[in-house]
Amino acid sequence: MTGVTTFAQLEDAVDKKKEQDTVVVSFVPKGIRLGVDLVGVGKTAFDPDKTELEFSADVELHRYLINFEYGQFEVARQGSNASSYQNKGIILGRALISI
Repeated sequence: MTGVTTFAQLEDAVDKKKEQDTVVVSFVPKGIRLGVDLVGVGKTAFDPDKTELEFSADVELHRYLINFEYGQFEVARQGSNASSYQNKGIILGRALISI
């Protein structure tokens, strides 16, 4: 009799474990975010010698956060004594983060 009781308990434990192991993974985006650096847009609008723009976007898929960033920076200044300064740059970034 003890063997039958033990077998029934083991069978119930196996059934519960099967229920816990059945996880459905969904890669449907949970969130999509877009961003703009407003300070850079303001600097570009009010300073004719400067261009500073930055954009970002990210998507959350299951346990992963995928991020993209793009930026552009440019300064061109003319001094009063015929000196000049010029600088240009591009920012391009991407990341895959497990959360």
